[in-house]
Amino acid sequence: MNGNNLSAIFKAYDVRGIYPSQINKDIIARIGEAVAATVKPKTVAVGQDVRASGTELKNALTNGLLNSGVDVIDIGIITTDQLYFAVGEYGYDGGISVTASHNPSEYNGLKFAQRGGAPIDSESLTAIRDWAISDSPPGAAKPGSLSSRDILDDYVAHVLQYINSDLIKPYKIVANANFGAIGRAVDKIADKLKLELECLNWQEDGTFPKGPPNPLLPENRDEVIEKIKADKPDFGVAWDADADRVFFFTGSGVFVPSCYIIALLAPEFLKKYPGSKIVHDLTTAWVIDDAIKKAGGTPVLNRTGHTFIKARMRQEDAPFGGESSGHFYFRDSFYADNGIVPLLMIVQMLSSSGKNLDQLVEPLMSAYKVSGEINFTVADPAKSVEAVENEFSVQGSVDKTDGIVVESKKWRFSARPSNTEPLFRLNVEARDQKTVDDLVVKISTIINT
Repeated sequence: MNGNNLSAIFKAYDVRGIYPSQINKDIIARIGEAVAATVKPKTVAVGQDVRASGTELKNALTNGLLNSGVDVIDIGIITTDQLYFAVGEYGYDGGISVTASHNPSEYNGLKFAQRGGAPIDSESLTAIRDWAISDSPPGAAKPGSLSSRDILDDYVAHVLQYINSDLIKPYKIVANANFGAIGRAVDKIADKLKLELECLNWQEDGTFPKGPPNPLLPENRDEVIEKIKADKPDFGVAWDADADRVFFFTGSGVFVPSCYIIALLAPEFLKKYPGSKIVHDLTTAWVIDDAIKKAGGTPVLNRTGHTFIKARMRQEDAPFGGESSGHFYFRDSFYADNGIVPLLMIVQMLSSSGKNLDQLVEPLMSAYKVSGEINFTVADPAKSVEAVENEFSVQGSVDKTDGIVVESKKWRFSARPSNTEPLFRLNVEARDQKTVDDLVVKISTIINT
């Protein structure tokens, strides 16, 4: 097994590569053996997303674990947040989902959870990688046992605890599953709450026939917006393929960047837990920070990435956290990200306030202008960040915690290399749209020069 090729599929906090050239059943089985040898779990939950290569790779992973003496609980086709739930709820030593998140259909990979639903730490992931690359033989052990568990009803009951179901009004919602497995849970929830779903791409299809299942791509939003304008629902919602990220659209068809949703949800937690700290990434700050402070909380800015956000939330005992990429984290869900709880909370906010989503977000979107995440494919993302820093470091304060954040009195931007893809990610915010647009053009020129 080529160690260089295997090493290349280990990313900042997961495993990801093209099937079968970079990632295949032999490599996945070897990683299963490596997990057993380094992490030494007794019980591991194993699931998969809907990708065509998923069953083959999940079987290989299962065999690698079983042959190394680990007991495996097969939890079937799942969303990634259901993996975190299963590990935390049932007390397993860990969990692994065969998924490549929002990447195109030719990709696959692994996402890991440790006991309590916690993300795998970098030391453990490095140990798994190094052992997998090595010539170490699998551990001689009595084979583990294989069982299966249907977690869906327990998961649905868990997320419904975040709201008072009796207060929910029967809203009409355009919902885009992007061909993933989220519909299994949402159908049950909609039936219980009497919500009317106008479904898009609800049939599970791991070939993702309409392209990368990523609602952050502007072209991926057009279908939802057209459906909203035709069907006139109360609002719209979309998930990426493994449904650990969720995105919202108003009833008039406006895409709502996730920073505004974080700013809406944070005060709800501060009502319940006054004075708490709320964790969010550095990408976009002004609208979130002001909402948290106004509600009596303390904003805590942190490095982007689910492993970093979850660790900081545990450190601060924060009841809620969010990332502008569409991840929302909840202390009462094992500090994990969840793609359904935000939907339920938005429905409850609409029901309680009597307002529509346009009315809830309008004050925020008027006072705080953002570019949203803009991605540039560049040869050397780190070099592009350096070029931007050289240009702007004298124009504002500089924070290099995660890429570079430059902040002046009139604007703020975050520029950083992606943790998982060869991309330069840019987010700009200001008080007026012209300042945002002008800054995007200026930074784009530097990057593309």
